[in-house]
Order: sequence, then structure tokens, then C-alpha cells
Amino acid sequence: MEKILKKNSSFTLIELLVVIVIIGILAGVVTIATTSFINNSRNTRMVAELSSMSKQLMGFESYPRGSFCLEDDKANEQMRLFLKTDKLPTHPLYKAGDTASDTNNCFLYFSDGEHYSIRVPTVGNKGYLIQESRHPEVKEIQKICDEGWIPFGNRCVMKYEASNTKTTPKSESGKAPLVSVTREEAKTACENINAHLMTNAEWMAIARDIESVEDNWTGTELNRGNYRSGTVNATSSEGTGANKRTHNLSNGQIIWDFSGNVWEWVDEVRTGAEITSDFAGFDGWKEYTETDLFKNATRLPESMVSPVGSKKATSNGVGEINIIKGTDSHPLRRGGDCDSTTIKAGVFALCTNTTPTTSETKTGFRCVK
Repeated sequence: MEKILKKNSSFTLIELLVVIVIIGILAGVVTIATTSFINNSRNTRMVAELSSMSKQLMGFESYPRGSFCLEDDKANEQMRLFLKTDKLPTHPLYKAGDTASDTNNCFLYFSDGEHYSIRVPTVGNKGYLIQESRHPEVKEIQKICDEGWIPFGNRCVMKYEASNTKTTPKSESGKAPLVSVTREEAKTACENINAHLMTNAEWMAIARDIESVEDNWTGTELNRGNYRSGTVNATSSEGTGANKRTHNLSNGQIIWDFSGNVWEWVDEVRTGAEITSDFAGFDGWKEYTETDLFKNATRLPESMVSPVGSKKATSNGVGEINIIKGTDSHPLRRGGDCDSTTIKAGVFALCTNTTPTTSETKTGFRCVK
């Protein structure tokens, strides 16, 4: 039998160096891929955890009251006992000791006892996962949305304030917003296109995201858009500086008129009695820096309406809260309009001066899918 010689059975120095370089390149590729996979898997896991919690909570008619990070052992003890579980979800970037008022890296839970919402920042600047008692289906993170809509966490959001008609609202560039609608009409209009009226939890997730992006600030002032021209405008002029009508989101998307132009309805209502109980001693327009403003607030706590950072004054462009204690139910409006001559508009602006029949020429809405 002829012996077969093994050619190149050992490496020369040059060949060995080439192999080492190739291995190094491959290792780099693997590292990048692994990092990306970790980020994606974390978000996928958070979707699953949120969905699991949702299924557990759906069977109840009332929920533990409060506003806290689920990761906080002391604050979430009632929740763990309520769900009869030993452990609740933990955000990958959560730091021990963070609270609902100073972190964007936790499962932020809020409940007034009758409804709940959970807001979770995703890993990798993809927006927020949002779960509410009224919308129990937890969707995967959105990457592609219809024209005129933008992805944000597990939602597709109207890029522009709703325009066209109540029957078929659209999100289109260059159009004036659809106004003179009641909150119920806005809600029905969104349902007509298989969407829903933006909820307060969704509004807050976007507002907090806008707050966190440096490009949205002019010095210490958060851009507040068309807030003092006195004229409702179409989306044909973007504006500059504090009057800039667009805000950048952390996922690279741009949203129009989230502050100013027209007030926007959100799918949230409070009674006069609830507002009176929350804000006893406070009436009219108030800054978020007002001492003890949220001391007794349980139905509209600070985490549900206010900025998370230290820049909360009117001069910081975040907006103000309007406290009216009527006998009616009060649908909430957010963002301010073009008549805010005393600088009350801002992405956190909140107005309770409404009734179920309120329909004004400077109030519109935005839909979410």
C-alpha cells in the first residue's frame, strides 16, 4: 500500500499569524453579534414577562394602589403578595435603590386601584413597552409602521396630529389637525381605523423619552413647538429653537406637535371628586415645582403626569398642570396649544378643565395601533 504523505501538516510562522488574524476577526464578529443578540433577547424577555404579568392581572377587578418600580423589594411587596409570586421582573439596566420618580430603567407600575399601567424602557433605544388594563394584548417591538405612523416600543403612533375626518382620521404631512371633537368622538374616530385613542401611559412614555433626548433641548428649555402664535398650523413649517415643532425620539424617529399647536385628548378620565381629593388647596394653573402639589395625589400621582428630571419649572418648557374641580367627569388633555401665551404648553402640560361634551377649535387627538 502506498503511503500518503500529509502535506502542510504543520503551520509556518506566517501561516500561523494569518490564522491568528482570521480568528481575531471572527471573534470580533461573534462579539458584535452576541451583543446584539443579548439586547434583542432582553427585549424579547421583557415582552414575555410583561405579557405574563398581564395575564395574571387580567383576572382581577381591582389592583394594588401605588406608583413604584417593580424591582424595588420594599415597594413591590404588596404586588408580589397580590400575585402570589416570589419574584417580579427586573429591568436589565435597573440599579438598586432607584425609584419611580428618578429612573427610566425599571418596570414602572401605576394603579389607582381600578386600572393599572406598566411602562418599561427597552434596551437599545427602541422606545417603551407599554401595558395597560384596557389594552391587555402585549405586542412585540414594532419595527415597521404604515406611512405617517412611527414605531415606538410595541406601538405604532401617529407621527402627526390626526387630520382628515372623524370617520377616517389620517396622519399626514402638511395637513391641519382635526379639531372641534369631543373625547368620545376622538376615541370612536381612532377605533374606525382599527386603532385606539392615545392613552395617558402612552403619552407619558413618549414625553419621558423626549425629555431624555438632548437634541430636544435649547439650553435648559425643552422645545415646546407652536405655543404662542395664536394660530393652529399645518405641518408645513418646522420652526426653530424653543419653537421647534418636532421632537426626536431615542429610537431615531421624529414626532410632530407633541407640544403646542392643539391640545390632544388622551384616553383617561377623572371625576371632580377625585381631582378635589388629589389637589386640595390647589386651583388653576400650577407649575410642577409647586411645593406639596402631589402630596395627596393618588388618582393623578406625579409619576403619571410629571417630568422625571430636575428641570420641571415653566421656564424649562415642560408645561404646567391645570387643576379644575368641577362636578362633571373630566377627560384629560395633554401638550398645550398655540394660545399658551404665558408658556403653559409643553410635552407634560395637562388640562383637567373639560367635560364630556368639551369640543374646542384648539383640541385634537392622536391615534395609536
